[in-house]
Parts: sequence; structure tokens; C-alpha cells
Amino acid sequence: MTVIHRHVARAAALLALMVLSAACSMLQPMTPYDPEIEKGVSAYHQSLDSFILKMDRLGRTKDPAGRYDGNLAFYDDARATVDTLTLRAEAQDVTHSCVVPDVVRQVLGAAGGGALPAPVTAASDTTPAAGGGGVDCTVQMLRNVRGQIDTLAQIHQVETYLTGPLAQRTRDITAQSLRAILAVEFAKKRNQM
Repeated sequence: MTVIHRHVARAAALLALMVLSAACSMLQPMTPYDPEIEKGVSAYHQSLDSFILKMDRLGRTKDPAGRYDGNLAFYDDARATVDTLTLRAEAQDVTHSCVVPDVVRQVLGAAGGGALPAPVTAASDTTPAAGGGGVDCTVQMLRNVRGQIDTLAQIHQVETYLTGPLAQRTRDITAQSLRAILAVEFAKKRNQM
């Protein structure tokens, strides 16, 4: 190989590297894993689960401490906790989209997580989900959890007590939502998203 050929080959390699670098810089980065969201979601689950178990126990004996009016502080704290986690996730949202790789969906399904919210799209789906609002998966799912708190408060107010099958369904639904958030955060941690 002549000196000219080597210079041309080096220039071509350099040009290819520059094109590749420019192409990679145009890719949207993934919203990073956040250990504080993982810890916060886990702590919130423990708090909520404990609250529902306590309400079930108090409701079975018709103890007035289990009524909605006596538990407003819990709902305020729960809303503030989820709002804070959402704010943190929103501040880190660089993708403004939510596409969950099929492998994460499989892990979630195997763990009993069930379906992810509609705005969360599968990696194999080329059509953007309707109503996603252009936000990261964690942001969207935390917003759904926030809505669940409001719904739980309304149910508690109407039913007076959270007992029996109502308490169990509430625990199952909230655990499913929180499990989905953790599955997405763990996928980010493993660089699967």
C-alpha cells in the first residue's frame, strides 16, 4: 500500500468515525436509572400496604380510627410522596417517550405485573401510544399511581372502611403499578432500556 493509499484510508476511516459519532449524538439518550426513585417507590409501597392492612383490620371491627376522615394525613402524605417522585423523574426525562423493550415486558409479566399502562409502548410496536403525553415511562406510571391515590381516597370516603375483598383488590392493583415502575427502573439499571 502506498503512502497516498494509507492517507486516503486513514481519511476515510476518520470520516466514517466522524459520521458515526454525529449519528450517535443525534440519538435520544435514555432517561437514567435513579436509585432514589427505586427507594422512594419501595418505601411508598411499604407505607401504602401497611396503611391498607391497618384499615382492613380497623374496618373489620368498625373502629372509628379506620374511617376516611381520620386518615386524611395519610392521603396528603401519599400524594406528596408520589408528587415528589414524579417531579424527580420529570426533571431527568430526556427522552420524552416511553418504549419498553419486550424483554422487560416479559420479566414484568412473569413477576405478575400484568399489563403496562396504555401510553407505554412495546419496542416491537412502531406506532406511538396514544395519550402518552411525550414522557418517560417512569413519569407516566408515577402519574398513574397518583391517580390511584385519589381513587383510593374517594373509595375510602364513600365506603367508610376499606375491608375484605376491597382492601385486597386495592393492595393487588397498587402493587402491580409499583412493580411496573420498579421493573422499568431495574431495566434502566441493567441498560436494557
